[in-house]
Amino acid sequence: MALYGTFEKKCWLKFIDGKLPINQISLPGTHDSATGTYSEGIGEGGMVKTQDDSVYEQLNSGIRFIDARCRHISNSFAMHHGIIYLNKMFGDILNECKRFLQENPSEFILMSVKREHTEEQCTRSFQETFEKEYYDSYWWFGEDRFPLLEEVRGKIVLFSRFGGPHGIQTSWKDNATFDIDERIHVQDEYNQTDEVKKWHAIENAWSFAAYRGNTEWMTINFTSIAAGFWGTRSIRDYAEDKNPELATHIMSRGECCGVVVSDFHNIAMLSNGVIMTNFRNMLNPARGLFLAFLLIS
Repeated sequence: MALYGTFEKKCWLKFIDGKLPINQISLPGTHDSATGTYSEGIGEGGMVKTQDDSVYEQLNSGIRFIDARCRHISNSFAMHHGIIYLNKMFGDILNECKRFLQENPSEFILMSVKREHTEEQCTRSFQETFEKEYYDSYWWFGEDRFPLLEEVRGKIVLFSRFGGPHGIQTSWKDNATFDIDERIHVQDEYNQTDEVKKWHAIENAWSFAAYRGNTEWMTINFTSIAAGFWGTRSIRDYAEDKNPELATHIMSRGECCGVVVSDFHNIAMLSNGVIMTNFRNMLNPARGLFLAFLLIS
């Protein structure tokens, strides 16, 4: 027996129990989220772009983890990918997020904010600029913990990579798999030249997420790699090659996979696979009942 339903990707969290803490929800995310509208440089941003669409479009496609990399310049935050300015400011990204949350109050956004490149012409700290210019009522003001979904609907939850007293606190290691305070497991081996080792790192993080799926842990799993570490292949080439494998693997496992942060999330509908793992309990072979949802734009 099969029951079929549809729901829109832009509001898929509406169907998730509000009593679940956010670390127990599989969340699709984008790496260097602000690059989607960048079109300059070699091959129209070929060495810079990691996404094809704007942050607003990503959110409407079901993405719930945004990776914001900010250069502190003139007491403001400019969006960067390494040394490259992406022709957007952090305020532009936040406006896209606020618009989305206004239209979809059942949703929340987990936003990683990272200090990028060098500071220039600043008279205050990164944290002070964040608090003065950007930290408004759209942010969740709770303590350093994983809130329940019902607490943060309509809000942005800060995943802080710059320190300070706000949001979920982290201390990051470069190009590594590591644990933070025995509650956050991170796989971010972006500078991995061995394709097999990178795949194993991703798969091991998924196994960790499945094993710890109903505990106090959160898993952050970056499937992305840095440009130039695969010979002549670009970031897009890697995504076109690997995203279909990743999507198939996620669906075949059918388990909690944590936060999956990818390049070109729309290739092979990788983000759809992540979302669908949240509805794995709707499969009940003992009753011969399968509830299938079709994700629609």
